[in-house]
Amino acid sequence: MRELKVDTSQDLVTPDVLLALQLRTGNDPLFPRLRSFVCEGITEGFIPSIPLFLSPNIVNIRIQFVASSPTVMVASTIAQFSLLCPNLERITILLNNLPRDPVITEAVSEMLLACNRDTLLQFVVSSPLTEEGCRVLYQLPRLYFLSTVIRGPISLPPVRLPNLVALSLEYDHGHEWLKGFSRSTLGRLKGVTIVERVGV
Repeated sequence: MRELKVDTSQDLVTPDVLLALQLRTGNDPLFPRLRSFVCEGITEGFIPSIPLFLSPNIVNIRIQFVASSPTVMVASTIAQFSLLCPNLERITILLNNLPRDPVITEAVSEMLLACNRDTLLQFVVSSPLTEEGCRVLYQLPRLYFLSTVIRGPISLPPVRLPNLVALSLEYDHGHEWLKGFSRSTLGRLKGVTIVERVGV
């Protein structure tokens, strides 16, 4: 099996089933040969089970949390992604209007800092990053698709993304971040979307 798609919004996977799976696998992943994990409508009850599905062979993660997901649980799960899947190529994390929280910002940044920077091709995460996370994100040599959030008055480092083809940015305050693009390396860029988030 190369890809697993799960929609947990219907609560078809009960806590009893998850406990049985966890007892059966111990510390081993359920699907050790899995390459892609796609999970939508992640509810609070399913969040602790996500690591069961992750393994070093996974290169693509796409997850979507429901708006009522507990922030601390979401953050602790996100922080594990690059540790359990050290050679990620594509990361998509949709937070579905979860409140912007420094705990999630730290977790997403921690995950990015632990990623293999030579393998990452796509980064789509609806969360801001720390200053250190920004320094890494805007210097990834192979990244071709980027969608992220810029929060507050922040100065970006010079953008060096020579393979970037598509860029989508959401920002909520000021335009200081634009200076990072004034000395940018974006030779292959074909599409840009910039959205101002009002009332944050």
